[in-house]
Amino acid sequence: MKRYYSLTMILTSIICSYFENNGLSQPIQSGLEYGRDIRQSKMDPLLNRIRTMNPNQLETIVPGYEGTQMPEKDYFTSGQSLENEAESKLPTNQTAQFLNQGKANRPSFLIDRDNDPLFKRYDTQINMAHSLTNTYSDCQEIPVGTADATRYRQKRCEINGRRDTIHYSCTKTLSISCLNGNAGLSNPLSIHDFTLSGASLNKEDQSTHQFRFSNYDRHGNCRFFDSTVTFFLNDTSHITEFKFTTIKYDDWLDIEVNGRLVFRGRGGTQGLDIGNSFGCEHGRSWYGPTTDARAHLKTGTNTIRILNRVDGGGRVDISLKAVRRHGCSPQSQFSRSCSNGQSHTEGTLEETSCTKGPQTKMINGFPFFKNCWEWLEDYSKLTPPIYTGQELCHQLVTEGCGQISTTCVEAGDDYCKKEQRSYSCPYVGAAKHITMCGDDFICPEGNCTNYCNGNNCVDLKSFGRKDGTNDFKKSASGLAIGNEIASQLDEESMIAFSGESLECKKYLIDGVINCCDHDGFLKKIDQFIAICSSNEVKLARAANEQRTVYLGTYSKGRLLWKTYHKVYCVFPTKLSRIILEKTKPLLGIDFGSKRHPNCTGLSATQLENINFDDIEFTEIEDDLVEDAPGSTPDPNETIEDISSELLHLDR
Repeated sequence: MKRYYSLTMILTSIICSYFENNGLSQPIQSGLEYGRDIRQSKMDPLLNRIRTMNPNQLETIVPGYEGTQMPEKDYFTSGQSLENEAESKLPTNQTAQFLNQGKANRPSFLIDRDNDPLFKRYDTQINMAHSLTNTYSDCQEIPVGTADATRYRQKRCEINGRRDTIHYSCTKTLSISCLNGNAGLSNPLSIHDFTLSGASLNKEDQSTHQFRFSNYDRHGNCRFFDSTVTFFLNDTSHITEFKFTTIKYDDWLDIEVNGRLVFRGRGGTQGLDIGNSFGCEHGRSWYGPTTDARAHLKTGTNTIRILNRVDGGGRVDISLKAVRRHGCSPQSQFSRSCSNGQSHTEGTLEETSCTKGPQTKMINGFPFFKNCWEWLEDYSKLTPPIYTGQELCHQLVTEGCGQISTTCVEAGDDYCKKEQRSYSCPYVGAAKHITMCGDDFICPEGNCTNYCNGNNCVDLKSFGRKDGTNDFKKSASGLAIGNEIASQLDEESMIAFSGESLECKKYLIDGVINCCDHDGFLKKIDQFIAICSSNEVKLARAANEQRTVYLGTYSKGRLLWKTYHKVYCVFPTKLSRIILEKTKPLLGIDFGSKRHPNCTGLSATQLENINFDDIEFTEIEDDLVEDAPGSTPDPNETIEDISSELLHLDR
């Protein structure tokens, strides 16, 4: 019971302090007027009656009355008189001396505000109680007692992430290798690979890669001997040498490879551009130079034509060197070397330029030509997410808080751009709490006062009440507006109360289709939903909930099919609509027109520029009082009712 009494005294002082500091004149004024009325109705008549009585009458009706000539009467008008007399007795009165010395000599006691039961949680209790009396709403868990316990509270902080773009370069190199291991090794032709036809020739292997075609027994009178040598090649690239190393003839000689003239001799005159205006007989054998014919070879069947003209006796003797090697089955490979340890697989190719080429390279003895053998490639890529935490996150970890969850509140491309982390943080607090709510400080159901005299109690709930006082209405509407701003403010755009424009349609002929009949919507909702569009149904609901602002009507069509279209701004709540209707004119903003609706809300900057104290929100205040679970009594009526009931009880 003591604890309850102590807490009551503390909270009473809190409430009184709150009203005094915050200047809530209406409750104080009502209390003063109530006290004056009680005094005027009860005490003043009694005092006036006493003043008119003579002393003898007072002795008969006032128990213990001793008259007016009492020693203590000098103290009645001035407390200072009592103090002065006490000081005058101090030098001679032993009791006074003892009390005065005790004041100076008694031991001092140091009050431990952190552990003393009367003071340990005083500041916390005062602050939490003040927060309740600020709004008269919500509830607080107020700590009581001296026992402590380790408790945990959740705290949150945010981690912001970003991804930077970096640029780097890679060198791309082409290399060619032969898949077959015998590439470039000797693969000699055989004399049997050559087939002879036409005029007779002898063929023989002279050595590896060396072949001889000859005939020393030819006779005639300017006679032509036309001989052909054929052979097959799978791939001309396998032939690394093909040349006539010995050319001996008497008298004329032409050598063609695949129809291309590679040697011509008329006796001692030689050249590809000489004609045939020479005599047949040239008296002896002649030698031609080494002649390279590799460029005239082809894949497939190849033909060597040997045309020899003889006058009298003559001959032909040709040595051919044909070197064949195993071919190369090429394999192209690309390798890359990137700066700063980067990889081409992780970036986006931005630009490529050739740094080596065109060029022919010999690979295992085989020539390979490429327009480019090396490239410089420029890449870009995003770094892995870089997270920067609030100082609070580091502080929570330092304080021993443990992370319990992570929530991504803003997603980026393939990473979390903003992350919210929740921590469980230990703290030492009161082992016991009591729950106290703001509505404990106002009149539940309007029942603010009970008066009892003995067993006779008056329940003032039966007396008439008026709606809440103006200051209560204004406070309540302010709280409602604040809550509405908080719930309707879009955190990304920082705009509150955003609405949308909707319109409904009505045909010229009554009774056909009227989707603008909002008054009859609730009565024929099924028909409305079946005939009208979803937006028209949405508009009708909003109109019934008083969330719309009418902008105007325009028409479409002609004659009987003419339709009228009513245009509205529709807002999330009735309170949003009321706030915008009151505040937009102050900012020089309207709701637009039927053709160009402006249903946007208010930005955070615009809200800051509005002085809500200068705006009358009567419609809001009436709704709040109407919805309130109780009401506040009218002070004048309460005083009158209480005075009347007191007089009744005292009889």
